[in-house]
Amino acid sequence: MPPLMDMVSGEEQEAIAIDNVARFFQKGGLVAVGTDAMRMETRPQAVAMPLKEMQLLYKAMGSVREVVKAATINAARVCHLDRDLGTIEAGKKANIIAIRDPLDESFQALGHVEFVMNQGVVIKDRRA
Repeated sequence: MPPLMDMVSGEEQEAIAIDNVARFFQKGGLVAVGTDAMRMETRPQAVAMPLKEMQLLYKAMGSVREVVKAATINAARVCHLDRDLGTIEAGKKANIIAIRDPLDESFQALGHVEFVMNQGVVIKDRRA
């Protein structure tokens, strides 16, 4: 049985959480990006949380593509919104971002969003 989370360091908590998610994912579990904290000994920082969560999910899942799916279609499925969100398809709400640089396991490119469309309306466009 793993040690209680409050009796191990933050690094150990992170390693346990990554291992748990990896085993869940390998068994076919639906992993989705959310806004809750993986470790509770520190106050969550909402602005950086999804980026950090995606970096940790990469460690557990080993694939940028799978993490992007966790942040898009899987998140929509978990919230029962996949009829309207999560993929780019005719009839769905057009919620799209475009980033400047290629996406890699650091997910730092998400800090350089060049284009945002929300429900079909362009709200940011730095491409021009």
